[in-house]
Amino acid sequence: KHAIEPGQVQASDVISQVNLIQHGDVIFNMVAEAPLAFTLITPDGKEVTPANYTDSATLGYTINYIQTTGYEPASREALDQENNGDWNAAPQLLFTPLDAAAGVNGVDLRIDGIDAYFNVNFPNSQQWLKPLPLAPGEHTVDLVKNGTVVRSGTVTLPTTGYASIINVGGAAPGLVTLTDDYTAPSTLGKAKIRFFNGSNTALTLLVNGTPALSNVAYKSASSYVEVNAGAASVEVRTVDGNTLAAVPLADALADGGVYTFLSTDDSAEGFDITLVRRTDVLYKPGYQTYYSVDQAQMNETWQMKVVGDTDNTFYQLSVIAPDSPPILGSVAADASNLAATQVSFQLTSDNRPTRLSIYANPGAISASIPLTVNGTVDTAQVPIFEGSLVAEYEITDLAELGGALVTKVVDLSVLP
Repeated sequence: KHAIEPGQVQASDVISQVNLIQHGDVIFNMVAEAPLAFTLITPDGKEVTPANYTDSATLGYTINYIQTTGYEPASREALDQENNGDWNAAPQLLFTPLDAAAGVNGVDLRIDGIDAYFNVNFPNSQQWLKPLPLAPGEHTVDLVKNGTVVRSGTVTLPTTGYASIINVGGAAPGLVTLTDDYTAPSTLGKAKIRFFNGSNTALTLLVNGTPALSNVAYKSASSYVEVNAGAASVEVRTVDGNTLAAVPLADALADGGVYTFLSTDDSAEGFDITLVRRTDVLYKPGYQTYYSVDQAQMNETWQMKVVGDTDNTFYQLSVIAPDSPPILGSVAADASNLAATQVSFQLTSDNRPTRLSIYANPGAISASIPLTVNGTVDTAQVPIFEGSLVAEYEITDLAELGGALVTKVVDLSVLP
């Protein structure tokens, strides 16, 4: 005998709402390389801005807002610097050719007897030479031409960090070691620079006519200073006499760039000194804006609005939230023929596939339970998810996942 008679099965005997998660905290995020106005539009059409996000009474939601700014890596060296923040990475050594003498150009760079770079020249090789990861401690550095060591030196590397070894010409040619700082400038809108003097006379480096690094001696490096990013005229002048010593560089200093300017005794355009720039590391500005919405209703539509120079500014939008749960509705059952019971429903789900299970329960499918709220006892009718599994489906069709009315045929005649 069947547990229930066919005529007793009706649509009212079906649990039609099975999604239990109805609210979730949501974060709306924008990352941009320049300032852009970022606001939200609620499902009710109200605009959330930095000026009104605290007005929960009007907006209908509890919303928090945060904007942060800072630099993000824009070169391999910057990414290495960020990843080396745990201080466990090997130190790195950057070789820079600065002597224009023919005898030390077209050379191979050999470290601890192993060739690292071939045919290194001043100044062209500065464009492609990259830092080399090495073990901490002392290393032998040789410049080899036609199989003969033409210049040699040693460098001692710390347990982590960055260093440069510079091949200097002039009155006392040789290899000079510097400690490099690859950290980003402290504030947006700045570039970080230093000056290494590879020429015989003390020099001062000026940016846009203002002394930035003064009285730097031969074979010495200044400390780092921060200057305004953007177009810049960079020049060096003698300490004695304030005479222009080299052809000025018409430069563009990137917002977040870290540079080393270097001088050398190489004649160019009527000057006895040449000024060159080495790009050490590049960062890019980052503007991050967050709106967090407490307990937003699931399956509602929010809009993100961005205003500004979006054609020329890179930006990225993202939403972080719990997965929207599948919604099952319009559930009905026709059991006039138990062997071909028709179960119809509408499913809305973002998950492909979504597994749908059908159970048959010979008993009650809901129960009244007591609830205590603020000391007051009340009752609520809740569904009972029990019974025998009679069918299971993997829903993959996009139309069926998008709310189309679906009918499945289930054989209930086998139930006890």
